[in-house]
Amino acid sequence: MSSKISELKNILERLKDAKRAWKTELVVFWVFALRYLEPKYILRGLQNTKFQHYLPAFYKCFMKSTAKEMHTFCTTRDDPLSYFHLIYAFSLFEELVRIASKPTRVNSTKWRFVKPLLKKWKIKVRDIRELTLARETRNCFVHHNGNSDWQPWWEAYNDARRKNPPIKYGDSVRNAFPGGRKNKNGQRMNRLLENINKWYNIIIKISIQIIKEEVKKIPIKIIQ
Repeated sequence: MSSKISELKNILERLKDAKRAWKTELVVFWVFALRYLEPKYILRGLQNTKFQHYLPAFYKCFMKSTAKEMHTFCTTRDDPLSYFHLIYAFSLFEELVRIASKPTRVNSTKWRFVKPLLKKWKIKVRDIRELTLARETRNCFVHHNGNSDWQPWWEAYNDARRKNPPIKYGDSVRNAFPGGRKNKNGQRMNRLLENINKWYNIIIKISIQIIKEEVKKIPIKIIQ
């Protein structure tokens, strides 16, 4: 097996591990909040109790906070962690494209260079559209503080969903994915996390397809 294919497969495994890590991290935060902080402190009226937790990875380091502060932090990690993983997943994908494009090594951060390659690798049009929306959503978080004042994002949304987003120009892109269960005010909660999970799956599926197409280019003797 060529070193190029080995590199591509390594990135694919990192993508799969990152997806598992994302969900594991969310579970850990919620379990700590719901199974420890709430029954031991919050529900007993001890939310202002001060305590400190030892941090195993740091030498003689403790984190001090109240139960309420820790509970608030743990139950508000869904969005920040998901944004981080969307950014990380796309960075890995761009690295995979760069390596797969050898010997030319295209600038995979420039979408105008990537799109022709995706078609060459026989990626389905609907997946390219969703991937483009994922990319532009990532760009909104990185360069526009999560806001939709970025025309390429509007174009990508319209192209992928065949309709305009249900927000005004400049609003948070987080609110462009309504649906799901209702909150306490009767409003539908957003489904951005569901979309990030969908984009993770699409990125992994496309990465697998790219590797398959690149393997076909290897002489049979090398494969054997």
